[in-house]
Amino acid sequence: MKTLFNIFSKRTTRQKTPEKQKITVDYREKNSLVISELASLGIGVDFQTLKVADYLVNGVAIERKTVSDFISSMMNRRLVSQLEELQQYPNRLLIIEGLEEQELYSDEFSQHKIGMHPNSVRGFLLSILLKYKVPIIFTRNYADTARFISVLLKKEEAEFHNIVCFGKLADISSRYLNKGSLVLIEGRIKTGSWQNSAG
Repeated sequence: MKTLFNIFSKRTTRQKTPEKQKITVDYREKNSLVISELASLGIGVDFQTLKVADYLVNGVAIERKTVSDFISSMMNRRLVSQLEELQQYPNRLLIIEGLEEQELYSDEFSQHKIGMHPNSVRGFLLSILLKYKVPIIFTRNYADTARFISVLLKKEEAEFHNIVCFGKLADISSRYLNKGSLVLIEGRIKTGSWQNSAG
């Protein structure tokens, strides 16, 4: 008996399901609503014991604080030691979450409300930026925090360009900028090529 082949049938091929992107999260964040929001965004979580930071995303160490946690860890100086430990990561962030639910500070100072003078909070925020060189992201709530983490996870590798400055701009740049400084450049990109004597 001859075997008949159905030439009209469609060949079925197995398609690989794309691997879920994962981030490393400190196990103490397990009960955070951020975790469930990350799961709803299709992001996998690998829980580990992290000595520094709450999240590791694409080489960026993230310390997450709710507004009340930020104020209390500022008052008991725990945040200072956390900021010092974050220095071991070249890329680091501080997320202050929950501005939708609670004010970080108010000029109508109330000792009962947050327990700190608004200028103390302002001064500490400036120290975080200038002394510890840790960028701060303020988020509205846990869902907003999860979206920031999602964007960071999907962010591609940065491109680096050599920038040439002349005159007064070169003078100012050499005084205030170091390798790796974040700057905004306006203008157009001009690329050039050259050939050596070998062709």
